[in-house]
Amino acid sequence: MAAWLRDHEVAAVTALLQLEERRGPSDCSTAYLASMGDGLMPTSAWTSRVLEYQERALRRLPELVEFWARHAYMLGRAGRGSEAWAVLDEGARRSVSALGAIALYAEQHRQHLRRGDTAQANALRGAVSAAVARDGRPGVRWTYLRTIGRQGAIDEQDAVHWETVQLARAAGAWPVEFEAQMSYGQLLLDARGDPLGALRAWDRAAAIADSVRLPALRLEAYVRRGRARAKFGRLADAERDLRHAIAIGTPLGQTWWLAEAYHNLAHAYEGASRLTRASHAADSFIALTRSLRHADIRMMSLRDAGLIRWKAGWHASADAAFAEMVRVVDEHERNHYWAGEYFERAGDLERALRYFRTGIAGGTPSVPSTSRAWCVSTRRWGAPTALRRPRGRTTGSSWASSTFLCCPVC
Repeated sequence: MAAWLRDHEVAAVTALLQLEERRGPSDCSTAYLASMGDGLMPTSAWTSRVLEYQERALRRLPELVEFWARHAYMLGRAGRGSEAWAVLDEGARRSVSALGAIALYAEQHRQHLRRGDTAQANALRGAVSAAVARDGRPGVRWTYLRTIGRQGAIDEQDAVHWETVQLARAAGAWPVEFEAQMSYGQLLLDARGDPLGALRAWDRAAAIADSVRLPALRLEAYVRRGRARAKFGRLADAERDLRHAIAIGTPLGQTWWLAEAYHNLAHAYEGASRLTRASHAADSFIALTRSLRHADIRMMSLRDAGLIRWKAGWHASADAAFAEMVRVVDEHERNHYWAGEYFERAGDLERALRYFRTGIAGGTPSVPSTSRAWCVSTRRWGAPTALRRPRGRTTGSSWASSTFLCCPVC
């Protein structure tokens, strides 16, 4: 669902709420708020209100299958699993199209996997796959591949990707191939650690974007390819791609992707030990994310800037960035791991442990959060010297570059 909201979408949400206070709800505002609301943060402040809008959307616009899936997702996130299943069942009964039914079954499949019920997930996947095969239409098959297919195991994703590409090329559907190449590249880089494979996928995506001359697609493709080139150590090529993306994105006003261009440019400079330029890029990253109040990269811009400034020896400005990062974590009520990591590196183990435990209790018990909580709790009475702040003004300090060694998964 909504992993982030763009600045203009957040502005629209705020404006629609104000408009409703004056004139009452409309189908348009109900539909928009029901669709966008699952990306608003903090969830504790928005969940009940978003659920209310989604329930209203289901009453007024029951034919729109998207709302059944979104409502089930929000209910599941709120810990109301039985209600989520009832919503999905009702939506499936009401669905009049194969595409709508697949969207609902995909959410059921995702929730089975989230609960660790792989037997039910596999049974559902097999039944839907058989129905899709009987249908035979390429569009139905593509919808299945990009939903349930992509929820499968990582080692199945090569086959999912190449079948999607073949369908797209046979139909002359370049938007489908572009989206597939972008998604596949991200999987290769982030899930498999394969920057060369990601680079090949994003080379193809960039070629498609250049051929159709759509600036928004070119911006996205060049940012992704620049990231892969930086990971692969091709820093000059990465800088060229990312500067090209910035030149494309500035007149478009696409704040999120422009921020991501500066984000990756900062890391490319950091990798080349050009810390002054890295810091300037990080400053631009921060400036662009300030308006993205509901996006995780707002927090990440401050963390990255803090690390880069500390490596450069600018400790006061680094501390200011980290302090603001912690305020954003508190405001969003998520990403507690990063605040815990900061306090652990600073030697404040009590606060570090509190943030790690908050992240675990909040429903996001990742391996890093759990392992860090264990590590901190075992040595909370004395931080290793390498993790304490240096007293003097040094460049490339051990605090910023320290490696955690107390457990093998860290």
